[in-house]
Amino acid sequence: MRGDIIKGVGDFVARRGAKLATAVLVVALLVPSAAIAGIAFAHGGNTALIHGCVREGPGNPERILRVVPAGENCKNNESALDWNIQGIQGIQGIQGIQGIQGIQGIQGIQGLKGDKGDKGDQGLQGIQGIQGLKGDKGDQGIQGIQGIQGIQGLKGDKGDPGTNGTNGTNGTDGTNGTNGTNGTNGTDGTNGAPGISGYQLVNANVAANTSTSPKTATATCPTGKVVLGGGGNITGAGADSIVIQESFPTTVVDGKPTAWQVKTKESPDTASNWGLNAYALCAFVQ
Repeated sequence: MRGDIIKGVGDFVARRGAKLATAVLVVALLVPSAAIAGIAFAHGGNTALIHGCVREGPGNPERILRVVPAGENCKNNESALDWNIQGIQGIQGIQGIQGIQGIQGIQGIQGLKGDKGDKGDQGLQGIQGIQGLKGDKGDQGIQGIQGIQGIQGLKGDKGDPGTNGTNGTNGTDGTNGTNGTNGTNGTDGTNGAPGISGYQLVNANVAANTSTSPKTATATCPTGKVVLGGGGNITGAGADSIVIQESFPTTVVDGKPTAWQVKTKESPDTASNWGLNAYALCAFVQ
């Protein structure tokens, strides 16, 4: 039976390749005969072992091994086979010989000059020297030169005012002077600006009986008068929808306007009737 199992392992190795062959070879060396003899149809679930099932029985002249998980049972026509994942540790190898000493390296380049060191602490104060001997009395010095004259003093404060003198007597009246000559007449003044007279407000209207747009109204001054200003206004139910487009003096006679014209239109359009009044402020201008 043992030879049949090993033969079955070898057959399985031949089918699975060289990598598994190494593992099976370890099994042949490390699994004791007692372990092989105790083959069962179930595994104990030990994950430290490799678990396999070997097929055998009638009609199977060769044993076939398949690797299964730790907790899986073998089939009825298979026997369980376990072996170690890792072999026992080998003996320690002999110590190698010591290598030869390497050659001495070349001398390195000189390093850069270091930074200037910090200033040293102040030295201790020296002891005081002994007092010297008293010297001889010196000769009398020569007389000093006269000092320069001092600057003039500041001006004194102002004195108090004196008392008032007595009033003098009145003088005699003088004689009257002669009358002066009459002055010459002044030149005539320039004429004043032309005068304005005859103010009149003229009105021209367009009746508020249609919604026609645009509308124009012109207020004309009477003959001889010129327009000084003017304007207009909107009447009727549609007045809120009307805008004044133009309001200006017109009808120039002898260089002076004589009428005032107002132009309007609907904005927005309206179906309500509306009218327009134009006004001209007229007057005579001299």
